[in-house]
Amino acid sequence: MRILIFGAGGIGRYLIRELNNKGHEIAIMDIDEDVCRELSEQYDVLALKGDVTNMDDLAAADIATFDLVISVISKDEANILACLIAKELGVKRTIARIGDPRMAKIAEKLGISDTLCPELTAAEKVLRLIKEEFPIEGAIPVGVKIVDLKVAKNSLVAGRRIIDLPLITDWLIIKVKKNGTTLRPDPNHVLEPDQRVTMIVKEESLERIKAFFEESV
Repeated sequence: MRILIFGAGGIGRYLIRELNNKGHEIAIMDIDEDVCRELSEQYDVLALKGDVTNMDDLAAADIATFDLVISVISKDEANILACLIAKELGVKRTIARIGDPRMAKIAEKLGISDTLCPELTAAEKVLRLIKEEFPIEGAIPVGVKIVDLKVAKNSLVAGRRIIDLPLITDWLIIKVKKNGTTLRPDPNHVLEPDQRVTMIVKEESLERIKAFFEESV
């Protein structure tokens, strides 16, 4: 099955890795040409530069040939519009990442197949929503753990952008929280001391990644 993902943030990259590893034909669309080039080289997927809310860009990508479109960029309105355009251009199934529950209800009334909120289970829920098309063992792939860690003041990760962190292909930050406020991480987000980070981690790398968050001696 052919899947087109809109947005190359944390969830988008996670989905590329997981679905591509299962042998499915994945393409990604992002407005940033450098990001497209990076993803094409790193994951050997078709990377398309374009504005996902622009009908001409989507038509030029021939998106009617895709079985599913998943829009996981940071703005609710853009995800809804992108999915509506995709449906108009002939895509049968769409999934939109929507943070506001009120907007999610509107999206469903507009005919968007499924919606998800950018909370702890966002990436796993996408995989669960398409479980029939992509058989997996449970909502979270085997060999993967969900952990919550605190950024120590003198840790290796403090003061660094997510995109610059070590072993970045072995873990996915899906939520950052500080002083009761939940932040939406993107590759350029800088981790600060005392922030709590929820992430999906490959089990084989778990202990090494835990060490990154601990106080350096």
